[in-house]
Amino acid sequence: MELPAGLFRPIVAVALVGPNGKRRLLDGLPDTGADRTFFPIREAQAVGLTLSSVPDGTVKTAGGISIPFYLSEATLELRDAGNVIRWPTEVAFAPEPLCIIHLGTRGFLEYFHTTFRGPERTIVLQPTTTLPGT
Repeated sequence: MELPAGLFRPIVAVALVGPNGKRRLLDGLPDTGADRTFFPIREAQAVGLTLSSVPDGTVKTAGGISIPFYLSEATLELRDAGNVIRWPTEVAFAPEPLCIIHLGTRGFLEYFHTTFRGPERTIVLQPTTTLPGT
């Protein structure tokens, strides 16, 4: 994704799958600084996930803002050239001001060898043997 001033972000199209097959295809930012995989809370609601009324923890943004998060089991899915990779994992959902999907260590990056190719502006994800279902 190209941003103003000639900046680029490595964006990955990921699907969030909820109960009864409800599915949302979304853009996620692979984030080596995020301990968990975070989605905006509105996405849990969109795929029919029910979240606890009590937060499971808080996360601090780079700007120092503390945001509560709610954990839920969900399914994530990647597609590329006819290949589909789908796995169940624990996902954290947080309200505003979190608005970007962070594909963090737990739930996403832990399952892929990840190569960031800066000059080519691409990212390569290679599933590991720890990916559930492989």
